[in-house]
Amino acid sequence: KPIKHFWAMIVWDFNSECIKILEITQVTIQQSITALSRDPEWGAPFNYNIKVEKVGEKLDTKYSIIASPPSELTEEIKEAYKNVPVNLDALYEGEDPFDTDLPNPE
Repeated sequence: KPIKHFWAMIVWDFNSECIKILEITQVTIQQSITALSRDPEWGAPFNYNIKVEKVGEKLDTKYSIIASPPSELTEEIKEAYKNVPVNLDALYEGEDPFDTDLPNPE
């Protein structure tokens, strides 16, 4: 089975209020985030929040993104990030990126 191109990133999920890994395989989402990051008024998406909205199902699924103005991380998010070890490289090995027994490349 061919490997599918994807993006993986550590994110704060505002709905569940926890650190998660977001895997993006949808080209339309990748293109929208790339367009934002190339826009000098937005820049790299590290300093603002992005909401992904999904409408429809199966072949009729459409995605859109909405960016929020840049803001500081809350203390809650900073603490959660410090306290939840994540090793994104584990994804490429088929391992659990939240497994604390795996080495964490810094």
